[in-house]
Amino acid sequence: MDDKTKRYILIGLLAVALSLATVLLFGLQPPIPAALPPVGPAPQAAVTPAHTPAAALPNGAAKAALPTRDIFSPPAEFATLLPPTGNGAVRGGTGLVAPTGPVPVLTGVIEGSGGRRVAILRQGNISRSYRVGESAGAYRITAIGPRSVTLAGPGGTQVLTMGQ
Repeated sequence: MDDKTKRYILIGLLAVALSLATVLLFGLQPPIPAALPPVGPAPQAAVTPAHTPAAALPNGAAKAALPTRDIFSPPAEFATLLPPTGNGAVRGGTGLVAPTGPVPVLTGVIEGSGGRRVAILRQGNISRSYRVGESAGAYRITAIGPRSVTLAGPGGTQVLTMGQ
C-alpha cells in the first residue's frame, strides 16, 4: 500500500468515528411514549397526605411511614450536650427542652489583656471555655475571678473554685 491509500483509509476511519460520536452525543434517541403501559395488577387507591402533591409519587408507589419528629433536630437525650440557643433552651425532638446535666467543674481560668478572664469548665467529658454571660448547659456564668467562677442556675447561685 502506498502513502496515498493509507491517507484515504485514515480519513475514512476518522469520518466514521466523528459520525458515531455525533450520533451518540446529539441524536437518534428512541422516542419516549406519552404514557407507559401499566405493569402488574391494578394499584390500590394510594393514600397521599394533603401536603404531598399527587404527582410526587408514580402510580402504584406506596408511601412509607411519615416521620414522627423533625429528622434534623437532635433527639431529646442529646439536648444536654448541645450549646443553648437564645433563652438557654435547646430545641429537641418534641420542642423546647430545658437543658439539664451535671454541674460544671472549674478546671482553669485564663486571664488576658485588660483583665478579661475566660473560665474553662468541664461538664461530663466535654471541656470548653466560657466568658461572663455565656451559658454552660443550664448554668449562666455571672462572674469569673482569679480562681473561681460564679454560676446562676436551677439550684440558685453557685461559686466554683479551682480544685473542687
